[in-house]
Amino acid sequence: MRTGFLSILRSFNGKRGKKLGLKTPSSVMGLGAKMSRITKNRFKSYIYLTVIGLVIMAILTDAEAYEITQITFEPSYEGQPAWSPDGSKIAFVSDRDGNKEIYVMDANGSEQERLTYNSCDDIEPDWSPDGSKIVFSSNRSGNYDVWIMDADGNHQVQLTRRSWDEMAPAWRYNEDKILYYDPYWNGTVYIMNADGSGQTALANGRYPSWSSDGTKIVFSSNQHGPLEIFLMNQDGSDQRRLTFNGRKRYEPAWSPNGNKIVFSIEKLDMTPDNWTYFPDLYMMESDGSNLKRLTFDDYEYNFFSEGLQRRRPTWSPDGTKIAYHYKGDIWVMSSLAVLNADIQHDGIVNLRDFAVLANYWLQDGSSVNIAEDCMIDFLDLAKLAQEWLQTEPWYQP
Repeated sequence: MRTGFLSILRSFNGKRGKKLGLKTPSSVMGLGAKMSRITKNRFKSYIYLTVIGLVIMAILTDAEAYEITQITFEPSYEGQPAWSPDGSKIAFVSDRDGNKEIYVMDANGSEQERLTYNSCDDIEPDWSPDGSKIVFSSNRSGNYDVWIMDADGNHQVQLTRRSWDEMAPAWRYNEDKILYYDPYWNGTVYIMNADGSGQTALANGRYPSWSSDGTKIVFSSNQHGPLEIFLMNQDGSDQRRLTFNGRKRYEPAWSPNGNKIVFSIEKLDMTPDNWTYFPDLYMMESDGSNLKRLTFDDYEYNFFSEGLQRRRPTWSPDGTKIAYHYKGDIWVMSSLAVLNADIQHDGIVNLRDFAVLANYWLQDGSSVNIAEDCMIDFLDLAKLAQEWLQTEPWYQP
């Protein structure tokens, strides 16, 4: 079905096609040049009817462009996943052997292997950009400090020696810098060299995450009340608030292409004997716009009986998946709309994307040239319709 639709539309380059950057109408190519005016008009009618049908279907379904799959199944705690740079592995934390240790597994959950063996807790793993090292936090020295080891668990070295509490490291994409935070009091985001030298405080905050080019940092901060998402330059300058909701927002993670940020929002019901958390994942554009909720469930946990079990989302290197913690295990949200036809960048291919495409039909709008042929025409419409259909569970290409 997909191949047929695209093949037909490649043979018809409608006169309403628009070359990007040019003011002349597109030429008629291939089969379209041989069609009579009557045949082409009839063919246009078929296309318009197809589009109308797809629009109606999208209005009725508003189809989501992702699936959720569980990849660990232990009765113990499995969480804090971190994707390897090549996308083949996920490092994570488990307490299946008595205390929290770092493990690694294939991206589908198979071939799980323990990397650390210590009576203290080892947590919060993250990979070096070349995949050869893993940086993590450990309380072996009495406080949580940043450590580093080879990807197979060998050569474990302590990088920081501080007097406060937990630090969750995040490695920059070009090997030379590591972010971490000290949650004591209001929290402080630090940066240091990959060998542990040059430790410098950047901002009041927690959970730092690099942009894809390493020039920006997104983080959580309570500078204006509850934890919200902030943005700053890599040196701590130009700090800007991205969210304005009043509910606590944790663990922002920047997508590999730099367009989106995924994070947790937690509602807390608190009594003297019971702190109950209700966490969910949300996604937004990197400028804070187009907030979208990704998870809709009744997951709740008690802080006193279960400890802190936040989602800790992490992107796959290609930006199509997010791994996160849920109900004691690791889950993967896949087929995220890093789809060409997701013109609105809201995780859905639907009527809004069609509206943007139609709006630019007679204008110069490179962002809607999803067929990547320097022309806004029926081929772009074909790609949008194709990806529309792929979000339907009954679709068989």
